[in-house]
Amino acid sequence: GAPKVSTGGRPRSSSSLADFAAKKAEAEEQAEGGEWVEACLSETFTPTAQDVGRRFRLECTAVRKLDGTHLFGPKAIRVEPVLGAPPPPPKRSLNTVKGASSGGGFRFRVLSYNLLAEIYATQQMYPYCDFWALGWGYRLPNLLRELREASADVLCLQEVQADHFEKHLKPWLYDSGFDGLYKHKTREAMGMQGKVDGCAIFWRRSKFRLAEHYGVEFNDCARTLAAAIASSDEHEREILNRLMKDNIATVAVLEVLVPGSAQRGSRGPSRLGPLQLAVANTHLYSNKDCPDVKLWQCLSLVRELEQLVLARDLPLVLCGDFNSVPESAVYELLSASGVQEGHPDLAEDQLRVLPPELTHSLDLASAYASVLGAEPPYTNFTTGFTGVLDYVWVSAPHVRSLAVTGVTRAEQIRKAGAALPNAQYSSDHIMLIADLQLGGAINPNHGGGHGGGHGGGHG
Repeated sequence: GAPKVSTGGRPRSSSSLADFAAKKAEAEEQAEGGEWVEACLSETFTPTAQDVGRRFRLECTAVRKLDGTHLFGPKAIRVEPVLGAPPPPPKRSLNTVKGASSGGGFRFRVLSYNLLAEIYATQQMYPYCDFWALGWGYRLPNLLRELREASADVLCLQEVQADHFEKHLKPWLYDSGFDGLYKHKTREAMGMQGKVDGCAIFWRRSKFRLAEHYGVEFNDCARTLAAAIASSDEHEREILNRLMKDNIATVAVLEVLVPGSAQRGSRGPSRLGPLQLAVANTHLYSNKDCPDVKLWQCLSLVRELEQLVLARDLPLVLCGDFNSVPESAVYELLSASGVQEGHPDLAEDQLRVLPPELTHSLDLASAYASVLGAEPPYTNFTTGFTGVLDYVWVSAPHVRSLAVTGVTRAEQIRKAGAALPNAQYSSDHIMLIADLQLGGAINPNHGGGHGGGHGGGHG
């Protein structure tokens, strides 16, 4: 038989976060003692804005298809109150370097964002967050709104669940003018098809075209290393057990779509052919007790990127959740092109998987540190940890960092909940946004400070 949907309670306007947070409790209270009103008799019902705050009851009666004879029922269930989108978060400031308007070149915006995959968004992990605010159906519109308002040209996303990439992110971003690629972690899905996370790169079709793409599986790197350095079968098993954590990286070589003379190479007109840019995105191992594993993963990725970009003099943008703070060996490796002997993280390398000299030749600079003079105070904000884990790195000889958005202030986060995620901010990480310049004058004001601004801030 056709189901019957009834509604109880009255909608309540929501102009502030406080109103929004009170909506659920009020709707539950009204629905318990209020009068149920029949909403429809069809098989499907889609709530509208007028239904926000109302609670629905679905009532079903089973009848025989041939003659309509009653079999059993009615049976009824109640659903949670209909929630509207939270009010948009305050705009974030855009901090620019001095002389950002000069220098020419090709300008584009990059963002890096750990979305918090549904498989990790649990009450056990985030007990301070209301369970309904952890649901993917609630979080997805908030995340898409953030992505839209960022107005980026290149998106590097981490903790993208495989099924969500195919069903939600890829179609929505395609309709928004983006193409993309995706690589999931090496491990099998968690119980169901598509329930595994990975990294995605999207690029605006009007500005870039995909020329090449590569994947890096650190498990494969571990097997190669173990076979090369293991002194026994037992040693090989120990190495593999320590290093095989299923993390990956994905790399896209993008061809810049710009007219005429701007197609010249990034270091001057002597280089012929289209202007290209390598974009790498990764998510390193999360366990805080394994800094040696993170450093080995990072070094493995750097070695792969060296092979790709150095011989071809390719500009590079490297984004990701590195699960490493600025004091870590991972950060030192990337920012200083090497790790000094005696770094505390090196003491964890009991199996001696790291080479004696930890150096590379990529010449990277942090976009945030270049503009602000230091990394932001945090990019991950939970009750258990608050600090910087996410970065946007650029190859200093090719790419100039022009501007970055400041991170959301702690007091603003706490207006919506104890930490991230909460009803207003749907990830435990903060999106990083950087405006970059490729080609032109890379250092027109070398060493020259930064200024604050609010030009078109981002939520």
